[in-house]
Amino acid sequence: MAARPTPLTLVCRLKIPLPEGAWMRQFSLSHADLTIEIENHVRSASGETTVDMRLCGERTEALAAEIRSYRGVREVERISSGESCSEYRVAHTTENLMEGLGELHLMPRLPFLIRGGFATWVVVAAEPKIRELYDHLRRVSPGVDIESLRRGKAPEDFALLTKRQRELFHAAMAEGYYEVPRKISLTRLAESLGVAKSTLSESLAVIERKLLKEAVETSGRRS
Repeated sequence: MAARPTPLTLVCRLKIPLPEGAWMRQFSLSHADLTIEIENHVRSASGETTVDMRLCGERTEALAAEIRSYRGVREVERISSGESCSEYRVAHTTENLMEGLGELHLMPRLPFLIRGGFATWVVVAAEPKIRELYDHLRRVSPGVDIESLRRGKAPEDFALLTKRQRELFHAAMAEGYYEVPRKISLTRLAESLGVAKSTLSESLAVIERKLLKEAVETSGRRS
């Protein structure tokens, strides 16, 4: 009996509208200039969700009271704050996109970005699982869009980058800076992140050099 062919492993990048009742949707729409990165996500048996999130932009250290004011938010703790980024832990009971993923045995790669009412996920799975995920998301979040789909596996090289470099790289990806053609200029991207254009240009060059070097070295080890 012939063996079944192994399903293709795909890397799928999705842009997903956040549910209408989600506090994060309202918050991200009210702060479209912020880059929001979800670093951890846990759901309890009682249905409460706790997220660790990193906010980058202006005055991120002063947002705890506003976050606490949203319906369904139970607890807010500021974990850390720096020059332009702060980390918060938020417990809430509002809708979230993770519901139902356990049954599919799928999870987006962390961290993932939220901006302007949308989440950007990267999911690595066999082709049938990607179809199941897309069908599920279309039911719970109409308007979901597959931005890219390719063979292979997700990059393992984010360990090469610092937290700040990951944040900048994810923001550039989410805004379409690396799309062909580009959806945003370096000037506009720098303005949205609240950094100088020259600083961002230099930072992205360092990031790209690190990732390219790792990709070349990995390719050499496999050949």
